[in-house]
Amino acid sequence: ACTHSSTKEFQKQCKIPTEKQVDFETLECLGDAVVYLIVFDLLAEHRIGREVDQISCTRNSLVTNCALAVIAADVHLERCLMKAYPVPKKTLADQLEAVIGAMFCDQGYLKTRAAVRTLFNFSSETQNSIASKEHG
Repeated sequence: ACTHSSTKEFQKQCKIPTEKQVDFETLECLGDAVVYLIVFDLLAEHRIGREVDQISCTRNSLVTNCALAVIAADVHLERCLMKAYPVPKKTLADQLEAVIGAMFCDQGYLKTRAAVRTLFNFSSETQNSIASKEHG
């Protein structure tokens, strides 16, 4: 989950067979879907927005590349990324999605949900803040 595609040339130089070369793009795609699902689930659980489209709109405002990059930076995820060059914020967001995708594959929905709840800081205070924005 922490190998950037920029390392493909390095992996070739190390004579790693093509079929064994890895990068995080597949897990990123899965993680993207998992993050959307879990954040929607958390919002619905706490009744943040009465209508599905309200919940979806709130989810879309919370799950952005910028927000994911901030979370990734907060937990120093870049230190874990095997990369050939410095990465932009979008790549940090992608990396976080990849880690969440890997966690989902390894630990299942409930443990991944707990981690996403923590990463997105779904505390009572956060929920109340989101709810007041929705109704105010």
